[in-house]
Amino acid sequence: MENNIKNKIEEIKSLFVWPDKKPNIVPETNGWFTVASSNVLGMLIQHIDPKIICELGSWTGTGSTRFLLNAAPNAHLLCFDHWSPDVNDHGNGGTTVYEDDDPELLQLPKIWDSFLFNSWEYQDRLTPVRAKTLEGLELTKPYNLPVDLVFIDADHSYEGTYNDIMKCAELWPNSQITGDDFTWETVKAAVIDAAKALNKRVIFCHNCWFLTDQIAFEINF
Repeated sequence: MENNIKNKIEEIKSLFVWPDKKPNIVPETNGWFTVASSNVLGMLIQHIDPKIICELGSWTGTGSTRFLLNAAPNAHLLCFDHWSPDVNDHGNGGTTVYEDDDPELLQLPKIWDSFLFNSWEYQDRLTPVRAKTLEGLELTKPYNLPVDLVFIDADHSYEGTYNDIMKCAELWPNSQITGDDFTWETVKAAVIDAAKALNKRVIFCHNCWFLTDQIAFEINF
């Protein structure tokens, strides 16, 4: 990685400082990361060899976060998430009504500390941008980072997914954009509409999707 890019990353890291001590908790670990997603991401990483990766929606840091760090050991990962304990900040744009025993709801009180605990060993290669996705992306925009790969798994509402895709495409037009939960109707509709707006094709395998310019794209699992 070039020195000027390393310097930009260090500047961003200075805005989002890790705490001095690892949280003393029993962390939440549910990440809902599937085999299909790991297969698609693994294929893309092998194809691209990314040096900078952005993940929108990281939750506890045990699913896609840990996979991306391990599968791309030479990359720096920026994680965009508000990690808010407030249920009103979740629910996919107000489209989800939580049951009292919903596992996602039960994880919220210590979601930020769980992420820190689960990601502690990767501090040198991971920067947590604690903000809502669009706000966080705007904060990093002045640094003009050459992002190679974007993984979107944040707000699953139509508007949230569409806006995340379009903002990432605006900031990093040459990056590979991919994401999770294509089986959600709201996500599927947003991905398809964003692809049309960007003149891209959508490739998907079960719940994982990515955008491409190529008419055909071979997937080897």
